Amino acid sequence: MSGPKVNTTTSRFDVTVGPEWVQSVVLSDYPGGPGSPGIPGANGGTPEGPNRSPLALESGRKNRPLGTIAEIAAVLPSPNGGFEALQPVIASEKIEKYRLQSLVRKLLPERRVSHCLRRKIPTKKNVEVRHSVERQTVGLGNLQVCGSAWVCPPCASNISEQKRRDVEQCLTWAVAAGYDVWLASFTVRHGRGDTLQATLTALGAAYRSMVGNWAYKRLVDRFGLVYGLRAAEVTWGERNGWHPHYHVPLIAFPGVNPGRLQSALFDAWLVELRRVGFDATSVRGVDVSKSSNEVNKYVTKMGRGWTTADEVTKGHIKKGRGSDRLSPMDILRKYRDEREPRSAALFREYDAAFYHKHVIQWGRGLRGRAGLGDELADEVLAADATSATDVILARLDDNDWRGIEYFDSIAELLDVARLGQSAPVLKFAAEQRARYEREVAHV
Repeated sequence: MSGPKVNTTTSRFDVTVGPEWVQSVVLSDYPGGPGSPGIPGANGGTPEGPNRSPLALESGRKNRPLGTIAEIAAVLPSPNGGFEALQPVIASEKIEKYRLQSLVRKLLPERRVSHCLRRKIPTKKNVEVRHSVERQTVGLGNLQVCGSAWVCPPCASNISEQKRRDVEQCLTWAVAAGYDVWLASFTVRHGRGDTLQATLTALGAAYRSMVGNWAYKRLVDRFGLVYGLRAAEVTWGERNGWHPHYHVPLIAFPGVNPGRLQSALFDAWLVELRRVGFDATSVRGVDVSKSSNEVNKYVTKMGRGWTTADEVTKGHIKKGRGSDRLSPMDILRKYRDEREPRSAALFREYDAAFYHKHVIQWGRGLRGRAGLGDELADEVLAADATSATDVILARLDDNDWRGIEYFDSIAELLDVARLGQSAPVLKFAAEQRARYEREVAHV
């Protein structure tokens, strides 16, 4: 197979910029990787991961590589074909994730996201600015990624799409196999005085206790529940503060009465909530609804402020419902626009609470029945291989890349690269290099 092509022409191509597609292969050394058994469903479950301090887990990692690096470069995939048919892009929408990532780096300098898409893979000689004819996108090759599903916008977008596909395949299998799919939502009573860490901890503890006891197993048998999976989500509002909640698609034999199922789940849920010092109302504590299409659309939010616009295209950054319901990325944008210290503090609180949490918990055996196989780690899901049909617009050596990294001008570089021409990319890199040598290296 031939290697990537180098663009030596001067003709113009209008290339779709897709920062939400950015990927690279990194096999992380994070704890709690793939293969952890899920919690929901008839088979009970296990805790979501080691109960360790987020900052303690980061200790000693600040200067370490972003995991075990595979020999595959970063690329930007796209589902469309036809290089000549590409349309001009709205750059402000497409590169927002890179700009938001730059802001996250400043808010969370101790996290691995601070080096995501900045550090070159040590075994690679150059950073490549690529155009994918096959995928109709531009992007950067030979850079490490952090694989954070919660706070890194570029990584989170790709991870969420991969998981969306898994969930879609799972629920499609369930309906085709003759099962009904019910969406159960679990939440707790909360107020402005409750920290996210406390509320989320109570939510997780109550849920694990509920699905692990014999009363729940009798409930499972009574309603014919077969499998389940669980996704977390959180929003924040001025009135009631943090609102963490679980979305749990339940796969069941036909004939379930949703009202009775909701009532039984609420009774079991309330018992466990009160054991951990929290409460819930019968109106909001548990909700059960049925609609396979609705379930497929709703659960793909994955609980980290991201959603898919539909099942065909990549989604934009999720926005909360109304001004009083902000997703974590809304909070980040609010800080970007207003530089309000409270927004920065809220985002840091969100990071600390969700650090190392699983995006989805699968019930035991469900992935196998749905034909999905073993679950891959998030760091792998944030990755994709390059293609032999990729066109390399430019190869940037360490001196060229140093200026772009130092001045945090990756989004601007991709904005230039969207034209599909080598000359503007090389000119931009040379300008950043000269600026670095003038303002930094010789100071």
